[in-house]
Amino acid sequence: MQHRDMRKVLSRLYVLALLFIGLIYMQDAILADPDAIATLNNATSEFASSPIPAQSFVGFHLSGESAVIALIIVTIFFGFAWRVSRSGSYEM
Repeated sequence: MQHRDMRKVLSRLYVLALLFIGLIYMQDAILADPDAIATLNNATSEFASSPIPAQSFVGFHLSGESAVIALIIVTIFFGFAWRVSRSGSYEM
């Protein structure tokens, strides 16, 4: 793996982690919107025999403070990984 590839992987994983935290935080608003449920049902209609029920994506909910803390922790983690990945060369 080249040095540049590792930074791309880390940046994409960081964005996906932020989107996942945002999804967990916004899941109540998403599931309360009938248009969002219709979109989810349409998206899964090709792959599932029946539409998905309107239930939580994960078994817990994040409050505003918890979401901010989770974002800070994820940013610190990926910032540290970014610094470590830049310190060495992966050329073989």
